[in-house]
Amino acid sequence: MRLIYDSQSKLSEAESQWHDLLRIFLLMQVVFGHISGIALPTIPELWIDSEHNWPLIFFRIIWRFGAQAAYLFIFLSGFMVAGPLLANISKRQKFTAQEFFSRRLRRIFPIAAVAVFLTALLDTLARAFPGAEEFYHRSYAYDMFAAFNWVNFVGNLLFLQPIAVDSFGSNGPLWTLGYIVQYYVIGWILFSILKRNQLFAITSLLLTLTIMSAIDIEWSLLFLAWVAGGISRHLFIPKRLTSAFLLSGIIFLISSNIFHSIALIIPSGFFLTVALHNSSAVPSILSGSWLRKISNDSYTIYATHHPVLMCIYAIVFSGAASTNLLFSLYFVIAFVAVLGVSIAVNKLVTYFSISR
Repeated sequence: MRLIYDSQSKLSEAESQWHDLLRIFLLMQVVFGHISGIALPTIPELWIDSEHNWPLIFFRIIWRFGAQAAYLFIFLSGFMVAGPLLANISKRQKFTAQEFFSRRLRRIFPIAAVAVFLTALLDTLARAFPGAEEFYHRSYAYDMFAAFNWVNFVGNLLFLQPIAVDSFGSNGPLWTLGYIVQYYVIGWILFSILKRNQLFAITSLLLTLTIMSAIDIEWSLLFLAWVAGGISRHLFIPKRLTSAFLLSGIIFLISSNIFHSIALIIPSGFFLTVALHNSSAVPSILSGSWLRKISNDSYTIYATHHPVLMCIYAIVFSGAASTNLLFSLYFVIAFVAVLGVSIAVNKLVTYFSISR
């Protein structure tokens, strides 16, 4: 196998479209996985009456890669952010902290801030209904009632989750955005050092990973995934190896789910993104302006979907929608609501951006 490093690489239109499709697929894994987690019993519990529950079992199995999808979002963040940082170093271009962070945070901060305030609104609204407070307290993931406090509220606005604070209320998925912004800061510092002194940069990276591992091994592993994403942007393979790389990426993704291993996300993301460098054109039925639109909205959907799902389940279904019919109804209502809220949030953010 021969890997070629090209620091000047740019994404082709075909590769960009395939990345859009990959982000949409990962987003579906997260959102649909949360829908099943909120409304459905576990697979072993459904299996007791598998003759009637097989559609629900199938849904659970197909959309069980939500955690791995979130990890791959971090890998892809490195691909899109750390990759250009490496290119700037190779080209010896100057980049200031103000330029870097203003560009990155201009997009992510307004969406995250609206998501936190939206969580406060929806959680408060939903818990006013009979039985909902207990539903939030004993949710499928963690105690969302206890997580609804001022410390987590402020900490999530400052992207300190999950290292310094917990998730706020029912918006557990915001931990991913917390990590991503933290990696922006740590990554920019390390890449700035790399531009001046490679040996000192390597030493600083090892020291940083040691400190991060001592605090939380997940923090350091996902930072390695973020950096690996940046490196993979500039690595190329002969076209004859494309299928093998795609298959390897899928195998590592499935293995990561089976063995609950974050470390396996790194080779999964590496094989998938390197293979996509050799992308052929996306089929016309899967291309078009809608593809880029949904992909661009992925941050908004990711940041806002979970409190919407919880609110609808608590208010409309009173915390019970585990039959085939009720779950189908919940899925449709939740899906439409998530898209509607995403569109509204984007319009709100765009309006205030233009006003400024």
